[in-house]
Amino acid sequence: MCITKQMIRGDFRLLIVTKVVVLFIAVLISRQSLVKFLIKGKMNMNKMTNENYLVQELPELRLWILALLAKAKKASLINTMLEIDVTRPLSLIQKYEAETGKKISFNAFLLKCIAKVVEENPQLNSYRYGWRKTITFKEVDVASIIEFDVAGKKNPAVYVVRSAERKTIFEIQDEIFQAKKFSPDSELSRDKSMNLIKCLPGWLQRLIWRIAIKDPRIRKKLEGTVVMSNLIKVTKEVAVISFSPCAATTSFIFCGIRKKPWVVNDQVVPRDILHLSCSIDHAVVDGGPIGRAGLRFVELVESGFELPQ
Repeated sequence: MCITKQMIRGDFRLLIVTKVVVLFIAVLISRQSLVKFLIKGKMNMNKMTNENYLVQELPELRLWILALLAKAKKASLINTMLEIDVTRPLSLIQKYEAETGKKISFNAFLLKCIAKVVEENPQLNSYRYGWRKTITFKEVDVASIIEFDVAGKKNPAVYVVRSAERKTIFEIQDEIFQAKKFSPDSELSRDKSMNLIKCLPGWLQRLIWRIAIKDPRIRKKLEGTVVMSNLIKVTKEVAVISFSPCAATTSFIFCGIRKKPWVVNDQVVPRDILHLSCSIDHAVVDGGPIGRAGLRFVELVESGFELPQ
């Protein structure tokens, strides 16, 4: 009997098809067992919820953060620590409040300084777009975390200040203050498409998130172009240095303000020192712009940029 190449190819294809069918049946059987196990475990968990522990669903904001953290693992972040003398801006704020009785948010002042630096260094306002391209946005949208008091519990939500480079410190301050009056939902939670995503299976939701974060335009809508976290109120006078695991190209964390000895005019004097960290994606931004942006940011903060003199 003569064995031809066509017969060998046919037998090989039949073997592959057989293996695929067997594998598919095995997956079905194991999946049914897994489903029964999960259902049984979920029933037991629901029975014990009120006795030993509390089971809660993750909010949409946390799901988005998890997707960004997975993205951040692939980012080539440059992490830097800075110490900035904020004695002058704090004194200007105190002077203005004493003269007018009106308050100025130090958080809004820092956000304005970030927006100015990013406007002057457009590379910081960019995202990777595919493998060979980057996309640079003209508007500087700064995302900040706002905490709401709901039933005595702090609930965080992301609020994005759009076109922050065009707004004054007072406009930014009033905008954030007004945002706190509304429902403590992030822009992500208010999106109508979220109602549809909630109804989908978990694996499909994760797939949608992975696809969404690859599009810089979607990320700009949901998390802005720059991310800022302020821990000054939380840490008080304890300077806790932390780095952002965020997938944004540029992110800042203000860690705290402490009294420290500082050299001013060749004399050591006590000054209010702001501790912060900055994380920048080196795959998007070169070292030169990072250094210049850092020096410019220090200059703006120490001089009290746009604060009433």
